[in-house]
Amino acid sequence: MPIGILNNIASLAAENQLTVTNSNLQNTLEQLSSGDRINSGADDPAGLAIANGLQANVAALTQSEQNVSDGTGELQVADGALSQVTTLLNRAVTLATESSTGTVSDSQRVALQAEFSQITQEIDQIGSNTTFNGAQIFQGGSENFNQVQTGGAAGTGAGLTTAIGGQISFYAAGSGTTLYTTSANDTTMGDVINDINGSGTGLVAALGSNGQLIVTDTLNRGNDAGNALQATGTFYVGSAAPSNAADQYLISGTTGQSVSGTLTIQGNGGTSYTTSANDTTTDELVADINSHSSTTGIAANFADGNIVLTDTQSRGAITVTPTNLEIEGAAPASSAASTVDGAALYNPVNANTMNIFLSDSTVAGSAEIGVNLGSFSSGNMNGVSLANDNLSSQAAAQSALTDINNAISQVAALRGQIGASTERLQSATNVISSQSQNLTSAEDNIMEADIPTAVANLTNYSILEQTGISALAQANQQQQLVLKLLQ
Repeated sequence: MPIGILNNIASLAAENQLTVTNSNLQNTLEQLSSGDRINSGADDPAGLAIANGLQANVAALTQSEQNVSDGTGELQVADGALSQVTTLLNRAVTLATESSTGTVSDSQRVALQAEFSQITQEIDQIGSNTTFNGAQIFQGGSENFNQVQTGGAAGTGAGLTTAIGGQISFYAAGSGTTLYTTSANDTTMGDVINDINGSGTGLVAALGSNGQLIVTDTLNRGNDAGNALQATGTFYVGSAAPSNAADQYLISGTTGQSVSGTLTIQGNGGTSYTTSANDTTTDELVADINSHSSTTGIAANFADGNIVLTDTQSRGAITVTPTNLEIEGAAPASSAASTVDGAALYNPVNANTMNIFLSDSTVAGSAEIGVNLGSFSSGNMNGVSLANDNLSSQAAAQSALTDINNAISQVAALRGQIGASTERLQSATNVISSQSQNLTSAEDNIMEADIPTAVANLTNYSILEQTGISALAQANQQQQLVLKLLQ
């Protein structure tokens, strides 16, 4: 290799190595100062993308945990308010029991009624003024497709001990899947309520103020009219089977509603008839059925929000087979008649759902836990009303005592629902905490610097930097030796 002065190759090589060493040294110092292995996209592009995604997951889960905490707080406030309602109702039991005895005069009952009135007013106050974060907890909402009412018309006065007969099946409209069918062994309204509440299907039953059975799907599967909670079957309130019920069949519908599909009807042993597919309104459907009543023996009319089919020949049960039948675009609820007024099957207004949103920032990892907290007052304590009760007479006090006891049971049931929802939220918190911990660990594995390795690298690169500078100095001195040849 010739000795020249044009280029100092040794110096260039030493300079390049020194640049590499200095870059590695700076990167190591940055890792040690930040604690991160990845401090820029250039360090590990794929690792940084994964780590940032995991960080977003953890951030969403952290807020979800806070959402659950807020929801739990609201439920605890609601439970505390209902606890006070129970205390007031226990006092009302004392007053009603005292007024029910014959040793109390009517003038003394005036004082008992005055205190009872104050109790109901305070219950109203609790229902309307209990708030969380500035909003009412017990408030009505928009139409709720997760409730269905059946088994008693207004004025029947059904209670928990009222005799019942038959069975009810609950299903989601349009799905054809039965969620639950009550037991044929249920003999009272209380039996049916306990049966449904113990089914483990997410259905919760309560007694309405007018004696109706109100069932709510706490899993909120009915998010629109297409899959609303529905009920069907033969269910009798107040007797094993009212005399007229065997000859009637109800289909929910009123005059002027749109119709599609057909309906095949047949009296017990009679002639079958299938309605025309050209019927486009409920009025045309009823007229169609009535135009063939002389042959089938089945007549139709509108009553109490239903199309009522009646066997004019009193032959017993009517067989009804719908084929793609829809009223106002949805499959109508139907059942054998339960009372003279018919079984009211509908989705009532007056429910408010508190939705707790949980997410890990992805669509697949997002969900809501809904908790129904409807309006609450002395006229609607989870379906039981004290609005018409008073203690002004011995008989009225005894009647009120029954309603108060039912109210205590239903408030306890509502508190049980709230408690179950609280437990579910707590379970969700445990899952979120575990998920957040594991995702944080995964993100740390990608992002965290290995400190012992970084310290070893620091020592290595510091020595290489010193030797590189020394080598560069030696390389620069090499060309000066050429001058010795010219002397």
